[in-house]
Amino acid sequence: MRSLHGFLVQANIHLLVRVILLRKAVAYRSETLLFPLLEVTVMSTELFRTHDGREIAVSAVCDGGDQGCGGGLLLLMLQAIKRLESGSVLEVRSTDPGVREDLPAWCRMTGHKLLAEQEGEQHNRYFLRRA
Repeated sequence: MRSLHGFLVQANIHLLVRVILLRKAVAYRSETLLFPLLEVTVMSTELFRTHDGREIAVSAVCDGGDQGCGGGLLLLMLQAIKRLESGSVLEVRSTDPGVREDLPAWCRMTGHKLLAEQEGEQHNRYFLRRA
């Protein structure tokens, strides 16, 4: 029977290894990062003007590249939104067309509000207000 101390040491080592792997982003998918470093989230003070003339002050930008909600984008968004205060706005960028359908459902489930969407040539932009 293993001692409690030995068990705790091994559990701490496994936890530390998992944290290091996530932070170093060692999981690759077809030569692109599956879980990029947390620095992908950039703090911002940019203003976005919607089609109806409303101005949205963006607090942070999360660039997911070609990732969809099932491919790591949700993890990036969670990491980014945890850093923001309630009421702050997160801009999410992605080229994955499935995000258009998945993101409103995720917002309803988590209580965050989808303020606006913008289609672009390089990527689509989504603006979320943290609950």
